[in-house]
Amino acid sequence: MGKVSFIFSLHNHQPVGNFGHIFQESFDNCYKPFIDVLGKHPSIKVVLHYSGPLFDWMEEHAPSYLNTIRKLVKRGQVELLSGGYYEPLLPLIPEADAFGQIKKMNTYIKKRFSFTPQGFWLTERVWEPTFPSIAHKSGLTFTALDDSHFLYAGLSSKDIRDFYITENDGHILNIFPISKYLRYAIPFKPHQEIISYFRSFSNAYEQTIVTLADDGEKFGVWPGTHQWVYKEKWLEKFFSSLEDNTDWLETITFSEGLQKKRAKGRIYIPTASYEEMMEWVLPPDQTNKLESVKKTLSDAGLFEEAKDFIRGGYFRNFFTKYSEANAMKGKQFYVSAKVHALKNSTSKKEALNEVWKGECNCPYWHGVFGGLYLHHLRRSTYDHLIKAECIADEVLRGSDEGGKIIQQDINFDGIDEILFESKTMNVYVIPHEGGAICEIDYRPRSFNITDTMTKRPEAYHTHIRSGNDSSGSGTDGASIHDLKKTVSQEIRDNLIYDRHIRRSLIDKCIPDDVSFNDFKRNEYEDMATFYSNEYATSIDKRKKTIALIGEGYIQTKKGRTIITIQKEITFGSTNIQVAYVVTNKGRSAIQFCFGSEWNFNFKNSDKQFQSVKKVTVHDEWSNMGVIFSSAEAFTLWQYPIQTVSQTESEYCLSDQGTSLFPHWHMTIPPEGQRTVSFHVDIIEQ
Repeated sequence: MGKVSFIFSLHNHQPVGNFGHIFQESFDNCYKPFIDVLGKHPSIKVVLHYSGPLFDWMEEHAPSYLNTIRKLVKRGQVELLSGGYYEPLLPLIPEADAFGQIKKMNTYIKKRFSFTPQGFWLTERVWEPTFPSIAHKSGLTFTALDDSHFLYAGLSSKDIRDFYITENDGHILNIFPISKYLRYAIPFKPHQEIISYFRSFSNAYEQTIVTLADDGEKFGVWPGTHQWVYKEKWLEKFFSSLEDNTDWLETITFSEGLQKKRAKGRIYIPTASYEEMMEWVLPPDQTNKLESVKKTLSDAGLFEEAKDFIRGGYFRNFFTKYSEANAMKGKQFYVSAKVHALKNSTSKKEALNEVWKGECNCPYWHGVFGGLYLHHLRRSTYDHLIKAECIADEVLRGSDEGGKIIQQDINFDGIDEILFESKTMNVYVIPHEGGAICEIDYRPRSFNITDTMTKRPEAYHTHIRSGNDSSGSGTDGASIHDLKKTVSQEIRDNLIYDRHIRRSLIDKCIPDDVSFNDFKRNEYEDMATFYSNEYATSIDKRKKTIALIGEGYIQTKKGRTIITIQKEITFGSTNIQVAYVVTNKGRSAIQFCFGSEWNFNFKNSDKQFQSVKKVTVHDEWSNMGVIFSSAEAFTLWQYPIQTVSQTESEYCLSDQGTSLFPHWHMTIPPEGQRTVSFHVDIIEQ
């Protein structure tokens, strides 16, 4: 019987900006009881990774817990892993920030625990081939990746054990393969079954290393797991089973694994993440096709033979799938460049830390966890990035205190956007996408007030509609991938999708007879689609004014007629002035409803304001608001933006903000014009 060395590694993390009660509940139900059980089994070794947000919270709320970890590290029972301090996706942030975040984590671990980490946790196991260089330059020598990463590199399942070596630009990195079986089995299957799995390796090999590296939240945070793992003593029994088989089974750390054996060989791994992530990144129709292919192969008895060659997409395409994620990434790079332009100073150090907090990965993607759909996480990301920008601008700002207009490609689409920046407000305009506003930051509160989510299809919406929500039982000890999620009729009724990205200053022409309910449910026909048109642009930097002109067709009962929409945007200290000129270039009069849609990260309910000249909209979340005012009476429709998203335990309606549609009924004669203007003022309550 051969010797099996088991590496038991857990990654513990809470996002920057998560609610305080979530940190506390996770600590009480998961992080603390795990260490309590581990302390009773001194012969069991584990490898732990904690993200910086957790370390920060525990320093303030549970320093004695960290003292316990220090003792376990000192006696060799726990090995700590490094990584980016605020849990960024290291290859997807500016390189200088990647090195800075790793250095911050290394420094903290060495100071707090008297331990120098040699390995690192790779966030969401998002691998890119340049990683060995980043690790080498940061003094790190190993990490762990899913066994699927090795399959994508061409290895067969029987060869995926122990560890391999890879390199980039001559920089070497050791990589341990994570067992998918163990990811799904621990802590969900009976401990005897897992011991049998280890025994299969003992029967086959003289000496081998088997690795589990996965989310620590499986041990008490995931639904039902606190009861299963601690009250029903799964973890206690598992540790006891490991101790009962020490004649052939041992627990070791990664560093000890490197000392026990040589690498099995050299390997080059393509860009990848764990299997589920690579499915989540696909467009919904492609995800459904992938599921169909898997089912077809399974029904034909061919799936096991073919599965090693089936893979989903590539993580970076979350930035094409979700414009909101790409907007945050663009803001992140833009602000990081400003901060790095500062000379070394206390201000730069403070600003860098804010940038790094804004690089926490969680709001930049979506899968079985809420991530991008959790508005408080996006709010936190923008909060930290805007704070960093304010610090940098305070140092870098020139004499133009009233604000400046610049042109720069901030969202990586190859076309410049127009940015207005002042001490109180940032406004980003996209001329080539309907002349819309994609971001308004109120800088005194570090608040992007236009941060909302588009209501778009998701692959799991197909299951909601069909009623085939999950095959799982929902019992204690079930993985979140197997839990049955109930669906209310309210959720099914809200599977309504937007026809464009939710931005602001979106020009809309709709029939006169469209009702409020039809509008908010998208049950009407556009007479024109200027929101997808490119607008010609002229800028008056002295007057802080942008003029935009779009030309297109409006569909009337008499046919199509060419119209132009000219809008002039003038920026004040805390307000935006908009003046419209709508011109009928046809030979017949046209009659329609013209309006400007605005979407804010405010919480509000349905309201209609008829024939008003001023409307104040308050936000229930932030004690802020906006005032719409016009010399000419208008109608304003207000309704909440709610998306159907999923968490690890349920499908839910998520509040994403408030949509506002001030509009006017227009009749324009041939070759005639109609003008309207209004102000949008940002207010604090």
